[in-house]
Amino acid sequence: MLAVVTAIGMVYRILTILLPSFRAYIFKRRARGVNTANLSQVLSLCDVGDWFLLSQLSKNLNPRVFDKILSSFLTKLEDNNEMETLEHQYDSKLV
Repeated sequence: MLAVVTAIGMVYRILTILLPSFRAYIFKRRARGVNTANLSQVLSLCDVGDWFLLSQLSKNLNPRVFDKILSSFLTKLEDNNEMETLEHQYDSKLV
C-alpha cells in the first residue's frame, strides 16, 4: 500500500516538473477567486521555481491579496519582456 501511495506521489511530482499545462491546471484549481486571465499570462512566463513560489503564496494568502500580488508580478514581467525586446532590437541595429 505504501508503495502505491509513493508511486502516485512520484508521478504527480514528475508531471508537475515536466508539464507546464499540468502546473497551470493544478494552480487554477487551487487559486479560486483570482483573475484567470492574469493567472494564465503569469504561468505562461514562469518556470517551475516561480510556479512553486506562487503556489505557496496562494495557499497562505487571502485570494484578494494574492490577486493584487499576481497583477503586480505580471506588470513587472511584461515590463521586463519589453526591455529585453528593446535591447534585442538595439543590438541588432548595431550589428
